[in-house]
Amino acid sequence: RRHLGATAGTTLYGVAASTGGVLVATGQNGTVLRSTDGVSWSPVTGFGTSTLRGIARNGSTFVMTGYAPAGSGTGKIWTSSDGLTWTETTGGSPDIASWQDMRRIAWLNGRFVSSGWYSKLRTSTDNGASFTTTRTRSEELPAMAFGNGVYLAAGIDRDSSNADVDLLSLNGSDWLSYPAPTSNDRMDAIFFASTFITVGVNGEIWQSDVTSSAAGLAAWLGTQFPGGGGASLPGADPDGDGLTNTLEYALALPPA
Repeated sequence: RRHLGATAGTTLYGVAASTGGVLVATGQNGTVLRSTDGVSWSPVTGFGTSTLRGIARNGSTFVMTGYAPAGSGTGKIWTSSDGLTWTETTGGSPDIASWQDMRRIAWLNGRFVSSGWYSKLRTSTDNGASFTTTRTRSEELPAMAFGNGVYLAAGIDRDSSNADVDLLSLNGSDWLSYPAPTSNDRMDAIFFASTFITVGVNGEIWQSDVTSSAAGLAAWLGTQFPGGGGASLPGADPDGDGLTNTLEYALALPPA
């Protein structure tokens, strides 16, 4: 054991590291711990009693997300270059209502992706200064991953009786939703060996078919649609399942 919290019952929820060797762990009651060796951890103060649920790092910036200690609402966002000095950037996302919040966050292929309590799936391309959404549904999506040109966000749709859903995107901004193959909530995801793997409630682990990189899309379209036409376009959806040909190809699904 490297550290024992001073307050009994305090839970740590997330940890992230920089390439320069700085680690930051976050949790309940405004807890932020910083380490430069993974052995000794020192508290960083200034976060009140917020629940600091998520943290992620890109090449230059830590971004931390949280909410009110009561359980939900009062979403908060902070950024830091060194894990020691933090700037609150919540005001950069003014459309997050006071009763909504930010929880899970990940750095995926050039953008931070975050989701929380009724705040919808959000992305940031300015190092956490602002988070925007293109979603109209109140999806909460803790399982996030990227691979072979495809973004995956898996979770529940609170506007549809908490139905389990998978969201897919090719650019990290425009997302397509379709029903998940399970009714057990997914809590995390990873891209491994050209597949997406999710883990969740009741010990379930799901794995996708082997995905394909965008490099072979043209040849695949030619094979699937030898006659060409509108149905053969990358953005077409000839079988009407909500997935474009490009996504069907990436996920190794039949296009029609």
